[in-house]
Amino acid sequence: MKPLTYRRKYGVHRFGYSGANIPRLTWRLVQWSLYSAGVVAPLVVPGHADAMVITMSPGMTAVGYELSSGDVLYVTSAATAVGTLIDAGGVMVVSSGGFATDTAATTTHYPFVVSSGGEMAVSAGGTAIDVVMSSGAILVTNTSATITGTNAQGTFYVSANTASSVVLDNGGSLDVLSGGSSLATTVNSGSIENVSGGYAASTIVNAGGTQTVHAGGSAYLAVIYGIENISSGGNTLDVTVFSGGVQNVLSGGSVAYSRPGRRHGKCSGWRLHEFKHPGWRRREYIERWARRANRSVFR
Repeated sequence: MKPLTYRRKYGVHRFGYSGANIPRLTWRLVQWSLYSAGVVAPLVVPGHADAMVITMSPGMTAVGYELSSGDVLYVTSAATAVGTLIDAGGVMVVSSGGFATDTAATTTHYPFVVSSGGEMAVSAGGTAIDVVMSSGAILVTNTSATITGTNAQGTFYVSANTASSVVLDNGGSLDVLSGGSSLATTVNSGSIENVSGGYAASTIVNAGGTQTVHAGGSAYLAVIYGIENISSGGNTLDVTVFSGGVQNVLSGGSVAYSRPGRRHGKCSGWRLHEFKHPGWRRREYIERWARRANRSVFR
């Protein structure tokens, strides 16, 4: 008999049915019954042909999910995911009002880990607490989200429109929104930091990474081994471009005190304002420049 396929329109589960896999189908139906009732036990969500997309309902709590390649978990408003393991190719999306953590209501701790190649996306208003971002894990977020945890550089956080010590890998992205800031972000190959109306300080853009400063955004003290783009209305100050790095300034973009590193890279298309005040006078000038832009560079 030709296999029968069932799919919910919004992708909660997809079942395959044949005489050879009735036990698996039965178990899936049991899981679906528990899910529908809001009673979720620890669960391993398989990948490959049995990949699933799970959308959590408001008020629902999911404990101990493991997302394999192709699996997607949507944590919607008022839903809670506890102790999620996101393997390579798995994705968890935390929407506004959604909550992901490593601690259950009983104070029991569960591993909350994003492995290399796994992805966690946290929208504005979403929250992820005490997550372990492994080297090569993908983070997609913005400064209006709330995230705490550890990464390859140590402790990091995104809170109150500020991101600190975020590491972007394998296509990850951080959007610095209007009035927001990022401090000591590391942008690795394939990843991007977008500065839109806020400011970024001490960003390291490694080979293959990109920092783009949009209109109203500012970047200070960046170190560029990859690419920095300054769009019209964007501003940069005290940027160092090393060998292999490129700084592109479009018409209307502004660069102040940009310089090549010891083995310098390429700076193109920009109008350079280089201020030659040595020592404290140069620092004083930069601080005055930052105050006019209503920014704090040196703390």
